[in-house]
Amino acid sequence: MAEMTQEARRRVVIGRGPRGRRVMGERALIIVPVTGQPTQCSTGIVGDMPAGACHDPVEDLALECERVANSPADLIEWRVDMFAPFQQARTLSARLSALEQGWTVVESAPVPVLATIRTCDEGGAVCLSAQEYHACVRALAQWADAVDVQVGAEGAIDLMEELKLSRAVLVASNHDFAATPPEDDVFDTLRQMQFLGADIAKVAYAAAGPADLLAVMNAQMRARDGLEVPVIAIAMGIPGAMSRIAGMAVGSAATFATVGAASAPGQFSALQVREALDLMEAV
Repeated sequence: MAEMTQEARRRVVIGRGPRGRRVMGERALIIVPVTGQPTQCSTGIVGDMPAGACHDPVEDLALECERVANSPADLIEWRVDMFAPFQQARTLSARLSALEQGWTVVESAPVPVLATIRTCDEGGAVCLSAQEYHACVRALAQWADAVDVQVGAEGAIDLMEELKLSRAVLVASNHDFAATPPEDDVFDTLRQMQFLGADIAKVAYAAAGPADLLAVMNAQMRARDGLEVPVIAIAMGIPGAMSRIAGMAVGSAATFATVGAASAPGQFSALQVREALDLMEAV
């Protein structure tokens, strides 16, 4: 279960053992995705894979984790749905085996690990049945420091109730890569996540313009003042880029950045984000 102290808002401690610990709810943390996707080929150009080239997703995952050690990242998000062995599995047992294979690499990460399976229903890379999704998230909760649960998934309420007994910090999430809901709906979603027992509430919505950016940031500020859980609210895409670097000034407990390939539109590098957050926190 999450460790918490109560001051102006709740703090959540993520991490244990050799990966260390980070506190969510103080200064804004930086989370970077690792996927096992190819990032470099013999030409040395990042993201350039020659026709017919092959790669080892396990080795790629290890390289991504190694790069994190030389970055200002506070947490890793292992995007399991983008890990090729998991994508290619066709049975539940094969998917669980792929999770074990990937975890043998990710567990040696230099920072705490948030494990996420983003399904195709919310813009992810795999389509899973409710049974598969629940079983895989349960497995990840045994290993990872934090685990993501999509609140819109079938049976999510029961799954979240079950995971409260695990050692993993519970991150409730909701994503829409097509649009941004009205501000009141964004806030209501965050409030519902707290009601369901989430340790951390996260939303991310595609922003078509400044109005969408403001809807997300205003909802986040309302959550900062009215809720007791750390909140991560992101407006995706170029119009929403400011939401990624606004920091705790507007209630953002964390943001997502890159040390390799981006996992969502509008992400900055971890170095860029750390510099921006430091400037915001110095004001």
